[in-house]
Amino acid sequence: MQVGPDGKIYMTTNQQGFLNVINRPNLKGLACRFILNGFNLNPLNIGNIQSGFFLPTFIQSYFYRPKIDLQQTCFGDTARFQLSNNAYVDSVRWDFGDPASGALNKSTAFNPKHFYATPGPKQVQAIVHFNFTSDTLNQTIYIPVSITKPNLGPDRGLCPGDTLLLRAFQSGATYEWQDSINTDSVYVVTKPGTYWVQVSNGCGVRTDSVTITFDQPLSLSLGADTLLCPGEQLQLQVNANGAAVLWSDSTTGNSITVTQPGTYWAQLSNACGSWRDSINVSYRPVPAATWLPNDLTLCKQTQYTINGTHPDAVSYKWQDGSTLSSFTATVSGTYWLEVTTACTTVRDSINLTLIPTPPINLGADTLLCPGEQLQLQVSTRGGNIRWQDGSTDTVFTVTKAGTYWAEISNSCGSWRDSVTVYFRSPSITKWLPKDTILCLQSRFVINGQHPDAISYKWQDGSSNVVFEARSSGIYWVDVTTACATLRDSVQITLLPLPARLLPADTLLCSGESIQLKAPQGKSYKWSNGQTSQTITVSQPGTYKVNVGMGENCFYTGSVNVKEERCYCTAFIPNLITPNNDNQNDRFEPKGLEPGTWQLEIYNRWGSRIYQNSNYTNQWPEQDIPAATYYYLLRNKESGKTYNGWIEVVK
Repeated sequence: MQVGPDGKIYMTTNQQGFLNVINRPNLKGLACRFILNGFNLNPLNIGNIQSGFFLPTFIQSYFYRPKIDLQQTCFGDTARFQLSNNAYVDSVRWDFGDPASGALNKSTAFNPKHFYATPGPKQVQAIVHFNFTSDTLNQTIYIPVSITKPNLGPDRGLCPGDTLLLRAFQSGATYEWQDSINTDSVYVVTKPGTYWVQVSNGCGVRTDSVTITFDQPLSLSLGADTLLCPGEQLQLQVNANGAAVLWSDSTTGNSITVTQPGTYWAQLSNACGSWRDSINVSYRPVPAATWLPNDLTLCKQTQYTINGTHPDAVSYKWQDGSTLSSFTATVSGTYWLEVTTACTTVRDSINLTLIPTPPINLGADTLLCPGEQLQLQVSTRGGNIRWQDGSTDTVFTVTKAGTYWAEISNSCGSWRDSVTVYFRSPSITKWLPKDTILCLQSRFVINGQHPDAISYKWQDGSSNVVFEARSSGIYWVDVTTACATLRDSVQITLLPLPARLLPADTLLCSGESIQLKAPQGKSYKWSNGQTSQTITVSQPGTYKVNVGMGENCFYTGSVNVKEERCYCTAFIPNLITPNNDNQNDRFEPKGLEPGTWQLEIYNRWGSRIYQNSNYTNQWPEQDIPAATYYYLLRNKESGKTYNGWIEVVK
């Protein structure tokens, strides 16, 4: 058993090809991680290698194998080599894989140096001797050259669907692109954007970038063939959208200026192709400056249409602002027309003299209201006036029915017009029915129809011919005729059946009497023979009354009077015991006259502690201290009042 340089304990088993291993000798139990046959003494299966009863003196070289290390270097620098785990190395013989360097390709130094005349991969060998044995180490190293700046090419465009390969290869280099994913020397571009690559080796880091745009198929239009005015210029312009431009005159700008007739073309080119369009440019002749008819004088005409058509006109504008190609003149005067052509505006004029037919129109036959007047009027323009009565004024006033005419004459002839005037008959002023009294009805329909009516307006603003009265009162209606607004009214008295002729069935205290009262009417007849509105009864029974409201209008009602023993005078207690035993718990006056009673309670200091405007024997409604209180009890209908004191005992 021995402790190795790695801190583990190794043990033999006689005549076995393995060593047992305790991986953690400082821990107890299973934590020490003992492994039976954990180390193979014959990994290459050479001969018969077995252990004995004990281990020989420990030789560390059994567990340490040297390794070639190269200090990072670039082409043009001196490469420095060394062996790791070289504590038990006796000697070493180096071969730097550089036969062109002659004798310098070999070395026996433990930490040799070598200068490589060329960059690239080198096969280095070291034969190491230790503890009466040797080991040959072979390792490929790479001598990098200095990084040059990668060249991704100029910014450029692609057509949709195209791809582009960006190449940044340098021998022995590593690559990082803008997406931090691709590490190849080639990057495939499939969409627009800015792409960059970082190329590095042990000698440095260099970057380059390129912007790739994706062109779109373009459209090109110089417009329709154009007709210009003399001396006019036309600027032809294209939207290049990054494309190359070529014009028919070999210029490459975005626009050219046309000053001569001819055919012009433009061409756009990008990664997706080329597009060309052309346009023919022509020039117009100078428009005519005079085209209206000669000056004219016309007799017996009220109008004349001037034809202003111009062969080059784009739009027209007459002296009044109208825009048609012709103008109808109705009065004498000078008329001018401006014509706008594609190139300029020209004006021509004509002097026109019209002798029109004199205007005369007295209007349609007319119906007037009584007392109304009508003024007939004609114009003196273009002639002399004469009325049927020989007068020559421009206005004639009509005050009675008849046929009236006026005549206008001039050198071209005479013209006459006539009108017949009628007068309406006076309208009736009373048309509603007489004042009406209706028995046992709650509504009445008033017919307000008037023979001359145009519209109706009742006192409530309604506009129907009829009105439904639902209560007694005076109703009026305004009728608008062609001549005036008339008003008539009627008084309607509705005598509907009252909801109750007599009070509800009532009680009569023994030995007392009560009064029964019928509603207001014109006559009364009770079942006991009395004929007054109010009767006094002292006996129980059913009492009927017949009330006359008007001619042939009678109402009948009845009331049942029952007799009951009553207190003759009011009894008001002066002591209560509110202990919830249902005996004398509340303030309950007896023998009060019928009606609504109001109760107020005051304490000994005069402060009101309770009020009820419709008292029905419910005080006290909550717990109160035992004491002397004062009450004020009043009948709200009759005004009867009681006051005094009451003792609350508990």
